[in-house]
Amino acid sequence: MMIELSSYRRAYELGRLRDAALGTAAAAIPLLLARVLGHPLPVALSILALLMFAVLRWRGRWWDRAANVGLAMGFIPFTVPVALSVLSRVDCPPYCEPICAIAGLVAGVGLGSFAREGNVAPVLAGTALAILVGVLGCTAFGATTAVGMAGAVVVGVGFGRMRSA
Repeated sequence: MMIELSSYRRAYELGRLRDAALGTAAAAIPLLLARVLGHPLPVALSILALLMFAVLRWRGRWWDRAANVGLAMGFIPFTVPVALSVLSRVDCPPYCEPICAIAGLVAGVGLGSFAREGNVAPVLAGTALAILVGVLGCTAFGATTAVGMAGAVVVGVGFGRMRSA
């Protein structure tokens, strides 16, 4: 009986690991596309974001949802600056800082509406993932732009959490 249960458990964990790996491979596609289009991405931060996403997906339940929501909301402040840098062909348009902050605020409100009472740790993990993914896009415009976007995500989470309560 014990051997049977351990083989089931092993199969279950391998299935979860496979699901996390497939989700992470899908999440890497936009990062690779941005790199191919010429947007500078810090490699270490990219690997850290994908690793964090994989671990959260592997954990399952609320952690899986936090990974998905964090990645989706993080792609908002990631996509906007990537599109700006690719389409404008200018290093930093004068409007990139406020646009990164607004995109971060929108992402934070989305994350805050995901928040539920009693499930603070997954929301914090999703927020950290969203900030990490958003910083990948905003870093090309300078550290202050990335910090402003991260602060806007945190403010947005607070606002979204107040609205969902």
